[in-house]
Order: sequence, then C-alpha cells, then structure tokens
Amino acid sequence: MPITAVLGAIPYLGPLLGMAWMLFLVVTASVEVHKIVAKTAWMVFGIITAILALMSTCGQIQTRRAQRMMRSWPQELGNGKAPKDMTPEEAGQAAAGFMKAFQAEAAKQAAEAKKEAEKAAKDAQDNQ
Repeated sequence: MPITAVLGAIPYLGPLLGMAWMLFLVVTASVEVHKIVAKTAWMVFGIITAILALMSTCGQIQTRRAQRMMRSWPQELGNGKAPKDMTPEEAGQAAAGFMKAFQAEAAKQAAEAKKEAEKAAKDAQDNQ
C-alpha cells in the first residue's frame, strides 16, 4: 500500500503503475497459494486489470475536463462573478449551462467513439 499511495500522486501514470504492481502481487499469490497455472493467472487477472486501468484513466480524464469547465464559469457568464458571489438564480443558470455543455461534450465523445467502433467493425468485416 505505501508504494501504490506514493505512485498515486503521479497523474495518469501513477495509478497504472500501482495497478501493475498489484497485478504482479495477485498473480504471484494465486500461483503460489492456489497452484494456478501462471499463464492462466496472468491472462485472467491481466484482463481484469486492463479493464480497471482503462476505467481509471477515463475517469481521470473526465475529472480534469470537468475541473477546467468549472474554472471557466465566471467568464462564461459574462459578468465575471465568482460562484460564491452569485444570486441563487444566477447560480442555477450557471449550473444549467455547465450541465448542457458537459452533456454536449459527452455526446460528442460518444459519437466519435461510435464512429471509431463502426470503422473497426467494418475493417474487421473486410479482413474476413
């Protein structure tokens, strides 16, 4: 745990290195304690770790995007007010604008991902 805690301070790469370390420990323990074939343990736990690593990285990316969007609220409102200086109505309007922009960005990314998946499926079909 101390190793993964220190690695967690490094953006993006730290959590991935921590997961790689934990993967090594889990595979070693599974092979030694449960007498699982090493190749099988690496395959199963490697796939699980890869999925978790992808989810972790995507979560970090989205968190950083949300932070950038939140910092730009006062400028987007045009009045230069910080959120703490807003009336409840202004804050509600700002939150609604933020959510609309966030949803638009998510929809844009989903459309791009769909196009890439369709292209990959088409390429795979063409290769068969």
